[in-house]
Amino acid sequence: LNRSIILKNIKLGDIDETNAFTYLNSEFKFGKLTINPAVRLDYFKFNYRDKLAPIYKTQTESEVKVSPKLNFIYSQNNNLQFFVKSGVGFHSNDARVVVQNNGKQVLPTAIGTDVGTIWKPFPRLIINSALWYLYLQQEFVYVGDAGIIEPSGKTRRMGAEFGLRYQLNDYLYFDTDANYT
Repeated sequence: LNRSIILKNIKLGDIDETNAFTYLNSEFKFGKLTINPAVRLDYFKFNYRDKLAPIYKTQTESEVKVSPKLNFIYSQNNNLQFFVKSGVGFHSNDARVVVQNNGKQVLPTAIGTDVGTIWKPFPRLIINSALWYLYLQQEFVYVGDAGIIEPSGKTRRMGAEFGLRYQLNDYLYFDTDANYT
């Protein structure tokens, strides 16, 4: 079977996507408790040139997104830490979705949170664990056979993570992670 023969182009184009961002972060310490508010500002510019269109035209859309974050970290001592981390972000979409939707739902909102611990029971061993939740306002699926992008709706994801890191010497460590989603 020769897979290098193209029978028909359904979609063909050039994508150019630019993302510029800045991040502002601060920490407030109250004894063993640290409160960490932050905000991220993103600017996106999406360009798509459809090579199958009869007239050369680059479709362009842009969007600015503000994403606040808030973390609470409680350090029982130098070897045990508990945290709650939360934030608002976005689901970055393919430029084809952006121009197809005329700039609507360019960066659907994502809301996430983690609750967990970091524990150092021995000088060279670190154990971390967390439960997490992620909500996405909208996801899009590219259907390659039809050359279209379909909205798949809101999604919720939940999971658990567990990690071990053991420092064998000054230059070598063992690291493993287990995740369930």
